[in-house]
Amino acid sequence: MAEAPSRRLQDDDSRCEAQKELVIFSISDRYLKTLPGAIKFLQIVMSIIVLVCVTSAGPGEAGSYLYLPLSWHLRVYVFINVFCLFISLLSVLLHLTPEIARALDGAVNWSSSFELCLSSVLAFGYLFGASLVASAVDIYCKFEEDVSSWSKQQLIISVVFGYLAVVLHAVSACMAYKRMQALNSLNLLRSSPSRRYSDSAAASSTT
Repeated sequence: MAEAPSRRLQDDDSRCEAQKELVIFSISDRYLKTLPGAIKFLQIVMSIIVLVCVTSAGPGEAGSYLYLPLSWHLRVYVFINVFCLFISLLSVLLHLTPEIARALDGAVNWSSSFELCLSSVLAFGYLFGASLVASAVDIYCKFEEDVSSWSKQQLIISVVFGYLAVVLHAVSACMAYKRMQALNSLNLLRSSPSRRYSDSAAASSTT
């Protein structure tokens, strides 16, 4: 009879240990209410608009953008847009999880450096892709290619929102750079008293 309570206690302890080992993730919209979160959300919206505009352009009502002249310009733009959309969605999902967000905040210098490089690459990608589509539209207008006015309008809209996405990604890069600078200055302020103490101690020891 005395063994039953001890077994129950052992079972309770094992359950508690198992619960401690479990990692529970939750979702919070606090990140979307901040300025970086709002910018990320706008980047996602811009990417969706660009993707819809490019893919809806085409020769005729049932045509596809793949059959337009200089279609490789549009394919490159769609590829860049899908890649940027995936990265933006992944970033927002990571920051919406408080546990991962705290881990990213703990490594501010590393995460800011990574976001600076990534935002710069995405801004350059959007600039390159939007410029390709803009050159294609310019050729359509100059040489009077067999492209409907609807397709031209859709492509022009995609170029405009693509350049807006360039601005948003550039803003994200600037904000990441400012965070890096603030962290470096804070580290310098923290290390300056210890340096002064070590210098004074060295000076007193020499005297």
